Amino acid sequence: MNIKHLLLLIISYGCLPSLLSAQSLGYKNHRIAISADGNNQADNHHFWPRADPDDSGATPATLAILAKLKLQDQLVHFSYNNFVDAPPHTSETNHMKIGVEGGIKHWNFDADRFFDVSADFEAALSHLAKELEKSSSEDPLYFIHMGPAEFFYRVVERVVNEGKADALEHVYVISHSGYNDNHLRRGDPKFDQAPVAEADKHHTIQETISLSGNRLQYKIYKKPFL
Repeated sequence: MNIKHLLLLIISYGCLPSLLSAQSLGYKNHRIAISADGNNQADNHHFWPRADPDDSGATPATLAILAKLKLQDQLVHFSYNNFVDAPPHTSETNHMKIGVEGGIKHWNFDADRFFDVSADFEAALSHLAKELEKSSSEDPLYFIHMGPAEFFYRVVERVVNEGKADALEHVYVISHSGYNDNHLRRGDPKFDQAPVAEADKHHTIQETISLSGNRLQYKIYKKPFL
């Protein structure tokens, strides 16, 4: 995640209703979910073992601006450190957790809606899947995608397997990075430190959209880079 891309996105969220309206997404104080990377514990199976350090700074900035907009209650899910198959933080400082906990404390977010994917993958996945399944024309979900797609792919897979795929028609996926959308932590020979079995390969955002039966409403943020 590049800090300038993220801040451009979040600053535009300073006018969140107008941005989404301008993109014909019809945002009117609906639910928001966010999933981000940021892992600092080394993933030695990948050429780039850690997330970029700007992620841990962008996270409290994101929460600060959402709080400024008084959107704390609309933020129904925030997961972070979402490098699937990466190790939990045991010997490295978990900077994302520090930033998240500071944001929760200072801006009065609901701590029960925040999940460290590397620490409790199933809890994070299950919680986001339930938020997707709630989605309807009257209650859509706006999902901000700020990491590789594999975690979201598995969430969508859960929703589909539970027979709730129709709810995905009312999920708007807003991405800040085409690179992240296509980046594989497992299954890209350019980055794998050892060959990855076909069954263990990760998935792109387009594969996630296909899995949804093309129900997901996808938009990538394309404002010029400053």
